[in-house]
Amino acid sequence: MANQDEYLSFFKHDVLERAFQYYESDYVHELKRLSSDVITASVEGTDSKPYAVRIDLSRPYHSECNCPYAAQGKMCKHMAAVFFAAFPEQAKAYEDYAEGKYLGEDDFDIEQDEHDFLPANYNDLLEEFLNQMDGHEKKELLRKLLNRDPMNTYSVYLRGLYEQSMENSSLRRAEEIHRLLTLKTPYYAGSTADFTKPVLSEDIRQELDNSNDETLINEMVKQFKDVRLYSFSDAVWLAEYLSCYDTETGKNRFANELEDHTAFMEEEVHTSGYHPLNNVFKALYVLRKEWTPEDLAYDLLKHLKYTGYAAYVLEQEKDIPLLYYSFRDMMHKSIFNRRAVHKVLHLFAERLNDPGIHELADYYDYVYNFNRAAFDRLRICPDFREVVLPRLLQQKPHIVKETMAQLQMSDELFALLKKENDIWGMVAHAPLLDTTHHQQMVEIFRREFMKHIENAENRREYENACQYIRALCTLQNGDEIVEDIVQDLKKQDRYARRRALFEEIEKAR
Repeated sequence: MANQDEYLSFFKHDVLERAFQYYESDYVHELKRLSSDVITASVEGTDSKPYAVRIDLSRPYHSECNCPYAAQGKMCKHMAAVFFAAFPEQAKAYEDYAEGKYLGEDDFDIEQDEHDFLPANYNDLLEEFLNQMDGHEKKELLRKLLNRDPMNTYSVYLRGLYEQSMENSSLRRAEEIHRLLTLKTPYYAGSTADFTKPVLSEDIRQELDNSNDETLINEMVKQFKDVRLYSFSDAVWLAEYLSCYDTETGKNRFANELEDHTAFMEEEVHTSGYHPLNNVFKALYVLRKEWTPEDLAYDLLKHLKYTGYAAYVLEQEKDIPLLYYSFRDMMHKSIFNRRAVHKVLHLFAERLNDPGIHELADYYDYVYNFNRAAFDRLRICPDFREVVLPRLLQQKPHIVKETMAQLQMSDELFALLKKENDIWGMVAHAPLLDTTHHQQMVEIFRREFMKHIENAENRREYENACQYIRALCTLQNGDEIVEDIVQDLKKQDRYARRRALFEEIEKAR
C-alpha cells in the first residue's frame, strides 16, 4: 500500500491517542476504498451528524474532513481513525507502541542515572556528532524532540506568533473568507440548485478584484485551489483570479489536479438537472487559455452532455466559423455521444444564424433519439425528399415509416412503400393507407394472395397466403371483398375442391 507506513507520522501525538480511542469505540462507519491510496468513511464525533472523511495515503495533506479542526488545514483525529480502521495491523502496532510493548531507541527509559552508562569522552563524541550534521538534519532532529510534547514546549510561543500575525488585517480578512468558504462548501452540494449559486458574494469578489494587497492575494490563491469550490457558479471567476495572480507552473499544476478530479465527479455526482461539471469545465477552459480550434472542438465533443459548458465556450470564442468547421471535421474522426450532439449543433446554428446546421442537428436528434418534433422540422426543409429522406431511410428505415404513419402522412408513406415494394409495410399500415388509396391496396393484397396460393400445396402454405386476407379485412368493406374472392375461387376447378384453403380463409376473416 502506497506510503502506508509514513501516514501516521503526519499526526501529532495527542491526535493519534484520540484517534485510537475513536477506532476502538467503533466510531468509523461506511469505510470505502476508492483506490489503492484513497479511502473514504464517516466518523462519529462531537457534532450530531457524522463527519465525512477522505484520506489520501500518497498525498497526506490532501486528506479531507469537514470537522472544524481540519478546516484549519490540520490533520485531524477523524482521518487517523479512518486509517486505523482501514489497516487494523497498523492499529495493533500503534497500540503495542503506546503500551510500551515495542520500544525503539528513542523510547528506551533507563531507571538508573543515564550518565552511568555514558563513555568518559561522551561530550567530545556528542560535539563530533553535531558537527557532522547539516542545518537541515539539526532542524529535523529538533522538530522531532519538540513534537514529543508540544503542549508543554512551544505551544505558547506558537500562539503568540499566531496572534501577532493576526494583527495583519490582510491575514485576518483571508481567514474570514476561508471560514466563509468552509461553511458554504460541503464536499459536494446537496441539490441541483446549489450548483448554480456562487460561494462568494459579488461584494467579496469585487473587493478581491480591486485589492493590490500581496499578502491577501497570496492567501486567496492558496484557498482557491480547492476543487470543491469549482462545483459552483463562480468557478469561472475563481479560475480567472488564479489566472491573474498565480504562477504559470502553479496554475497548470492545479488545472491538472482539477481535470483528474472530473472523472470522480462524473462517476459519483448524480443530478437530474444542471451538473457541477458544467462549472468545472468552464473553469478549465479559462485556466488553459491557449486552445487550438482542434483541441477545443475535441473537448466539446468529449463533453457533449454538458451543454452549459458548450454555451459558455461559444459565447467566449471569437472565430465561431473556424471552431464549427473543426467540430464538424472532428465528428468524422472520433467517437462521440451521438444522442447529445444535436444540442451543441443547435448552439452553433444560433451563433452562426445557419438553418443548415439546425437541419443537421434535427437529423441527429431524430436518428438517435427518435424525436418526432425534429422529424416535423425536417419535413419543411427544401431538400427533404431529395436529400434528407433518403439518408434517413438508409439509417433507420423502419423508424421513418413508423413516424410517417404516426404523423398521418398517408400519401408520402404509400409512395415510399410502393417504390420499395414493401408489402409488409403496407400490411402494417393498412388502415391508414386505406383512407386515400383504397382501390390500390385492394388490388395489391388480392394480387399477393393469388400469387401465394397459386403454387401452395399444403395447409401451412395456405395459412401464409391468408395473411393478405387478414389485411383485406382491415380495409373498408373488407368482408365483402373477401367474400367476392371466395366465390371466385369456388368457380375455378383448380381451387374449388381445396377444403383446407377455404378453412384457412375462414380463420383469417
